[in-house]
Amino acid sequence: MKKFKYVVASILVALCCVIVIGVPKFALAEAAVQNQLTVNVTDDYYGKPVDGVTITVTNTVTGTNAATMITNQNGRAQTSLANGSYKVEQTTFKAGYVIDHTAKNVTFSAPAGSNGDPQTINFENVHIMGQLYVGAEKKISGSIWDSNAITDIQFDIEDEFGNRIASNVPGGQSVTVPVTGSYTLIPKNYPTRYAYNTDAVMVDSVFACSPTSNNGMVPLHAVTFPYDSDTRLFEQTTRATIKLPTRIGNIVVRVVDQYGNPIAGATLKATPAYEITPGIPSPACPPSMGGFNTPDPAYLTGSSAPRAMTQDPSAPGVPYTQTGELNRDSDDNYLLTTGPDGTVIIPDYLVERESTITQLTTLDGYTIDDPNPQVGEITGSNETTTVTFVNRRPEPPAPEPQPEPQPEPQPEPTPEPTPEPQPQTPEKRKTPKKKKAVLPDTSDISSVSSLIVGIIGTLSSLAGVSMYLSKKRF
Repeated sequence: MKKFKYVVASILVALCCVIVIGVPKFALAEAAVQNQLTVNVTDDYYGKPVDGVTITVTNTVTGTNAATMITNQNGRAQTSLANGSYKVEQTTFKAGYVIDHTAKNVTFSAPAGSNGDPQTINFENVHIMGQLYVGAEKKISGSIWDSNAITDIQFDIEDEFGNRIASNVPGGQSVTVPVTGSYTLIPKNYPTRYAYNTDAVMVDSVFACSPTSNNGMVPLHAVTFPYDSDTRLFEQTTRATIKLPTRIGNIVVRVVDQYGNPIAGATLKATPAYEITPGIPSPACPPSMGGFNTPDPAYLTGSSAPRAMTQDPSAPGVPYTQTGELNRDSDDNYLLTTGPDGTVIIPDYLVERESTITQLTTLDGYTIDDPNPQVGEITGSNETTTVTFVNRRPEPPAPEPQPEPQPEPQPEPTPEPTPEPQPQTPEKRKTPKKKKAVLPDTSDISSVSSLIVGIIGTLSSLAGVSMYLSKKRF
């Protein structure tokens, strides 16, 4: 009986060991399987990451929250989950996007001891689109009866990332763009009398009624859509009008002598040009979107603050180097004095405006040629115009002509007297002389005769010898 008790006790101890040691090992093996879930959120217009939105993961079996994540600057959120089935949902959205609570399901079933079953889910956020209207006006109107609108103008439009999203948009027309964006308007093909530079201003739907505007006019900036912080909604229409100033250039006044040499120190006076600024009516401020003040809790707060412009306008005016002197009198006329190169410049003068320029003084002894005064005007697309005054310098008196020395007169030679012709005596006719007969030269004949005689004698001797020899033979 006692032995039986020991056996039972041993069995109980073994069972306790199995329960205490074996079960935790099994649980740890199950817990060691962790599956990585990656969620990416991008927008549908640019395909860029959407940061700062909330992703919620719910266990579909228990209905409990398994994870809550916020996307980083890369639009990504990650978490580790045990095996099981889950529902993944985007629960917050940026203002200006369509709220979509459509959930996506994912199931993990990685075997024990493995590295898990990593899975990725992608969400695409849809932009709310709106209409951006663009236009242009004169910054300074000619008169109260003139229309301020500039109709012959076009615009290129760039988004905040520098993408050219529209080109050659006529003034007064619109383009469809995301309401969350920030847009740079670039005027082009407008009349040459206007300029797009930092003197231009803008009237738009966002800042027209702001206390910092000048009757609705504000400095140039990127255009956005109005945003209501109470409703966390953007308006779906925005308007932007750029007011272009009149272009300015330089009038170059030049004084030279009749040979084109510069005259320094000449003084002149020129009339200025003005633009009268008419009264600017206050803009008609649109009513608040209103209606309710309770925003959808799924929306994050937004902003209509513009981002930086992708292209900045240039400074007004045309670069120049002033060598003369420029002042103004009490009537605001320009007082000019030419410099060493004979020029003086009237800078930043309105184009298509006349300036009457009168030369007042010149160097001693010089005279100012007509025309004086003259009119200077910058026309067309020119950036400068030149007005030239000619001052005639005195010529030194010409020396009196000296008589050329004349040679002393020489006595004319007396011609020799021509001899009187004498009567000629006729010559007697010459009688031709008869030639005398010439006897032949006998000396030549005698020498020939001697030669003949010698030859004959030689032949005779040879004949005699021959006969002698013939007789002797016989």
